[in-house]
Amino acid sequence: MICLMGIFVFLYIVIRRAIAGIVYPFIFFEGKVVSRSYKTKVVEDEEDIQDIEEEYTLEVKMPNGKNKNYSVNSRLYNSVKEGDYVRKDKGSRTLKKGRKKSKKKKNKKK
Repeated sequence: MICLMGIFVFLYIVIRRAIAGIVYPFIFFEGKVVSRSYKTKVVEDEEDIQDIEEEYTLEVKMPNGKNKNYSVNSRLYNSVKEGDYVRKDKGSRTLKKGRKKSKKKKNKKK
């Protein structure tokens, strides 16, 4: 019985990842962080136990010029600042720190 349940859980995970791979493979971008925000909430459960929830958000300027908010983990939030670039790779659901776009230097002819 436990083995059968384990097989169902395994299949569920594999199918879910396959669907994510079908839906997300063509969505990718690199955008500039416009602003960062951080919110803290105190949440009480049924047993009056208080828990602190933290929400980290980055506002990213998309390649089409529009701004979009993304919820990120604390590690990414602390590693980027305004003006940095973040990217979303093909097939991924999360943002990663991107490379800064460098301005090409023009060679002056003498």
